[in-house]
Amino acid sequence: MESDVPTVTILLLGDAEVVLHDLDQPFAFNIRLYAKHYRYEFFDTASPTNYTLLGPDFIILAYDISRRDTLNSLKVHWAPMVNETYNIGEEIPVMVLGLKRDLRREWTEEEKTREGSDGKGASVMPHEGLGIAQMMRVDRSRIQPASHQQQWPKPTPHNNNPITAAATAFLESYARAMHLADPSNTGTSKNLGVVAAALAAHYGTGCTAYSLTHHVSLPSAEAWLPGIAEHLARFERAGLGCDIRLARHRVEPVSEGSALCWLTWRIRPPPREVGGREGWEWENVYAYRRAPPGGGAEEGAKRIGAAEGAGDEGWEKPEGWWEFIVSDNELSSLLARVPDFMTL
Repeated sequence: MESDVPTVTILLLGDAEVVLHDLDQPFAFNIRLYAKHYRYEFFDTASPTNYTLLGPDFIILAYDISRRDTLNSLKVHWAPMVNETYNIGEEIPVMVLGLKRDLRREWTEEEKTREGSDGKGASVMPHEGLGIAQMMRVDRSRIQPASHQQQWPKPTPHNNNPITAAATAFLESYARAMHLADPSNTGTSKNLGVVAAALAAHYGTGCTAYSLTHHVSLPSAEAWLPGIAEHLARFERAGLGCDIRLARHRVEPVSEGSALCWLTWRIRPPPREVGGREGWEWENVYAYRRAPPGGGAEEGAKRIGAAEGAGDEGWEKPEGWWEFIVSDNELSSLLARVPDFMTL
């Protein structure tokens, strides 16, 4: 019976140029999720019922990917409005959503050098939207006021969640692959090809890597191998070495099949070769996707990390793959210490 179908009220907020503002509301959709039927009703600021009087179950803060000002508007206008209007003790989930992805373009040198541009162009890159979402804490119910954003408790571990266990096993395998470059691992420290192959095995079809203003998507794990090997080689040529270890990590489930992973890496350069340089840490964000039943060979478990002549038979990589990686912190920390790192 239609009357038995739960209704989910969703409020879409954003600048006038971003959302539709059609008077014929709500926009209703009937969906089926996990064998249950739901009715989604979307409202925006043009709702016949004043949107501030709605009691939404979910709020979406939308911005135009091709217009940076609409993202800034979420921070200075829409987020405070949500706090003031819906700060009534309810736990309302809030999400940041970038629209018009097809209009995103790479930043030009003219844009980056323009006065007041902060080295950025008009288009919003994925890591920037993620950064704003994290800053506003929209992954933890209502938006927290700026004065309290640093007072949120650390996320409660989801130790009994299957996707958390799967993502943790996967990231530990990835860290083990990176540890192959540790000079104490006889037979592998000088064979960056083995390390690169083991790392690349964790990258899935269409995986996208974001680093500052650049991003690249490649069709397979094999396609990632040359680039990873070259990146490791730059560490060696910079005199930093490749003794890079996982210092700590955090996993947050997104769905039954995916999770976001925050991995903090620590590098220990050889002191005599780099003038006594101290090691440092950086944090990258990885999106883990669990392999569906009947997934392809790249998505399933397979043996990796074997080093010829080292007596190491490797290990079995858990199922799944990285969907995207954001390594802004890694690259910016490298460039701060080795300005010509990318041209070595």
